[in-house]
Amino acid sequence: WLIGLVQLVVMFLFGALVFDVPIFRAPAALFVLSLTVAAATTGFGILFAVLCNTRKQLEGFSTIVVLTMSACGGSWWPLSITPEWFQFLGHFTLNAWAVEGYQKIFWYEQGLFDLGPQLGVLLAIALGTTLVAWPLWQRRVRI
Repeated sequence: WLIGLVQLVVMFLFGALVFDVPIFRAPAALFVLSLTVAAATTGFGILFAVLCNTRKQLEGFSTIVVLTMSACGGSWWPLSITPEWFQFLGHFTLNAWAVEGYQKIFWYEQGLFDLGPQLGVLLAIALGTTLVAWPLWQRRVRI
């Protein structure tokens, strides 16, 4: 989780310096959203790790899932230019919720209290993936 958070900090500092991304417009919102995004991605990582038996299996599985979620969730192109059914499908990914949250902060000048749906879904993903991974890990340790 901490490594993911550090990566987000570095990415946003780079974006601010090179592309003039307004990261200080709503710093509390950016910080809380980034904490939540890092938690959701960590939850997925833990779940993937316990679902796979080998490192090679994890590499292949995670690559397919991450690329699919990125394509469907708005990381490659804005969901707003896609058909309504694709936007609906995209919201089954954490990417869509994260991108929406960051867009609210950077482009729509919204703050922490405007991020309720995004924070809620990302926290649910973090908690849900971790809660699913925990018993799987416990079972693996016993075997």
